[in-house]
Amino acid sequence: MTRTRRFVVISCAVVVVVSGLAQADFQRVQAFPGADPAAYGIAVQALPCGLFLVWDGNNIHCQTLVGGEDFGAIASGYEGDPAFMALSPDGHTVLLGGGYMRPLMLFDVNNSADYSPDAILSNSISHYWGVFLTEDLVLIDKGTDDYTTDELVIVDITEEPPVAQTVMYKPAAGDLAAGEYAASCALAVDPARTTVYCMSSIYVLDPYFQIVSNQMKSISVGALIAAYESKAVLDWNTAPTSIGADGQYFTLGPLAVTSNGDILCSGTGGVNRIDPASGVILDTYNPTGGAWDYYSAAYNPVTDMVLAIASDPGDYQTDNVYAEQGAFAALPALGWGGLAVLIGLCVAVGLRRTAHGWNDS
Repeated sequence: MTRTRRFVVISCAVVVVVSGLAQADFQRVQAFPGADPAAYGIAVQALPCGLFLVWDGNNIHCQTLVGGEDFGAIASGYEGDPAFMALSPDGHTVLLGGGYMRPLMLFDVNNSADYSPDAILSNSISHYWGVFLTEDLVLIDKGTDDYTTDELVIVDITEEPPVAQTVMYKPAAGDLAAGEYAASCALAVDPARTTVYCMSSIYVLDPYFQIVSNQMKSISVGALIAAYESKAVLDWNTAPTSIGADGQYFTLGPLAVTSNGDILCSGTGGVNRIDPASGVILDTYNPTGGAWDYYSAAYNPVTDMVLAIASDPGDYQTDNVYAEQGAFAALPALGWGGLAVLIGLCVAVGLRRTAHGWNDS
């Protein structure tokens, strides 16, 4: 998480109605890689074979065995404040969002090389969060270049140079009142890559930082791609479908969609697990029990594992990772050769799933 993101989310909290607090069943994963000393936080992504990939703001680590506590660094030099990692449907191409004033970079798990300038996709496309819609098209949530509002843009990673094309403003153009500002939020796409979940968050600075509107919605991937291809801008008020009530969920936004279709949405106070059809909060994970602790989250569809990732309130730089008790176990280390074999299997599984028309994300 970037310094800017931490300031925004820690400075604001909303009253969230939850159905329960799942604290007792989670425990800290002590061996999980932490942030590089020069970075703020980590980004986590599950690979198609069930291994977790972790970017610490310099090194990229890969879990050595599914469910194991051991991680090995497979590449280094990818400097940044990790904003997000997004996995392509091909199962091995990963987009790294370096945070405020940092580049977008591409990393190939199948060819895990240390950083070189060739890894940079763009130095000029600002970004807060991103997800792959197709192997070539990435949807990014970002502030507009004139800082007036927030927007969704689509970027074709095969273009040279890549260009960010606006497909929606959040909120709709003209809907911000005097003194109101739009904050960027996280994005999530379902495993079949048919539906994107997004959020519009509006805040005021006077007399203090306060969220005044926070609405989650869904929209089809097809509608977003059609808007991109026709150079149209969709209307936030009419194109997507609302989920739940305004202000009902945590403010970071949707981060992942579970195998059974639930949405994970986090922010200050924990991680909501939401039924998108009804808008009901099925559970709230808050392992630290702190009302003001800030959370991100990650999900592994192979093991059906939820990670609740809490910023350490002592420095807001370190991320402490929590999982259900017994989800991680001390297992024999594989060494570099075994890790390389497992990564190859991840890629093979990803390619097989892509070929059959279904993916894990």
